[in-house]
Amino acid sequence: MYSLTLSTLVSDLAHLGQEEKVLFPKLKPYVLGNRGGFSIINLERTLNQLNIGLRIVRNICLAGGRILVLESRIDRANIAQFYFSGIKSVTFKKNWRGGSLTNNEGLSDSLPDLILIFGGSEHRSVIKEAARLGIPVVGVVDTDCDLLGIDYPILCNSISLTSLVLYYRLFSKAAG
Repeated sequence: MYSLTLSTLVSDLAHLGQEEKVLFPKLKPYVLGNRGGFSIINLERTLNQLNIGLRIVRNICLAGGRILVLESRIDRANIAQFYFSGIKSVTFKKNWRGGSLTNNEGLSDSLPDLILIFGGSEHRSVIKEAARLGIPVVGVVDTDCDLLGIDYPILCNSISLTSLVLYYRLFSKAAG
């Protein structure tokens, strides 16, 4: 579906996780080891998860579904918005208040069919709401994230802007 290779992920620094001391214990199967105190993400697994996530986004959009995309980190939100703006099936939000899904605030007419988050820790409240409402979550997360409630986790380096731009570009292409 997408011409993506392990070498592309490596060149965009997607393999570098957080410091090993903050590695979330359930993520050990996703990590090959560490170097210089930082976790090294298993990119073969990431590539597989990424392809699954891209297919899910593509299929939902082709079926006329709606996707809520969340990137709350101020320094990255404008870049993400650039990639996702103008895509009919996508609602992009920089700021998300807890309770907005269950109270149906912030969305024009209906709940999303899928939520795509960039980062996990910042989005705990929406992940919990999505689980309550049965809305699946695709999460592009780093090695310090609790995966509870994230149906389709994709591990990557959330510090590297080049890595995140790659993911913004891929997911916006899948949605468009």
